[in-house]
This record gives sequence, structure tokens and C-alpha cells, in this order.
Amino acid sequence: MRIADASLGALNVSEAMCQALGQQSVNTETSRDTLSLRAMFREGLADIESLEAQVANIALSATGRFSLVSTALNLNGEAGIPVDGNLGLCMAPESVRGFLVPLTCQGRIADNALNCGIDRQRLSGLIGQAAEQRLKDKAREAVEKQLNQKLEGQAQDLLKNLLGR
Repeated sequence: MRIADASLGALNVSEAMCQALGQQSVNTETSRDTLSLRAMFREGLADIESLEAQVANIALSATGRFSLVSTALNLNGEAGIPVDGNLGLCMAPESVRGFLVPLTCQGRIADNALNCGIDRQRLSGLIGQAAEQRLKDKAREAVEKQLNQKLEGQAQDLLKNLLGR
């Protein structure tokens, strides 16, 4: 099944992502969302083998279950923080853009009681790893710059000595 140009805002993925990142919701634009779903139906229950969606500019990938009788939904997967940082309701900090974070959605669609959440502990770990890598990169660049300056000066002195003879 494929749904295009829908409004899947009820999944509240954008809101959950903004809250997890500590960002204020500033944008109220509605997005045109898409959803692609592959499921096996048995006795009123859908085993969702794959769900790929684009909700408020956030790419989602998940598996789970959906009850046609109770409209209960249980999804587990990942949400991709866009490289441009646009999360629909807010902008993601540059330090987390491009990350994939674990996502869970649970609740009853008929009651409009569907809640999605981001694994904040995993997100914190990813932010820490990115900060650590950024510091290592800056330290490596500083060392390389110092080495280049020192070697360049020594090479100039060597060249002057050779030409001076």
C-alpha cells in the first residue's frame, strides 16, 4: 500500500523529535507526507513487515503490528534527522543532522491517542560521539597545521643553505 500527499501529523514524529532535541516548535506549516507499507493480514491483525514514510521532512523506517479491530498500533524503527535540519515544527541543531535515531510509536489511532517517541539516551550517545569526533578532527587539523608550518620553515632553511653554497 502506498499513500502520497497525506497529512500524517497525528504520528507527532516532528513534535517528539523537537522535544527530544530541546528545540522550540516555531513552524506551523503542514507537510505533504508519504507512506509506503507492506503487511501480512491475519484475523484482524496486520504484521507490518516494512513501513517507509516521509513525515514532516523526517524519513521513517519501521516494522510492527496494527489491529484492525481496536486500531492499536505498535511500531519500532528509526527516524532520520534531515541533513538540512528541517524537522517540520523546528530546526535540528547542526551537530545531529543526518543522524538515525530509534523511534517507537504506540497507541490507538481511533482514539487519536498515538504517541511516538525518540530514544533520548541513544540520541545523547550519538551527540556525544559526534562531539568527540569533532574534537579529534580539530586536534588532528591543529597538529597537521603545526607540523606543516615547522617543516615548511625547515625546508626553506635547507633550500637557502643549499643555494647559498
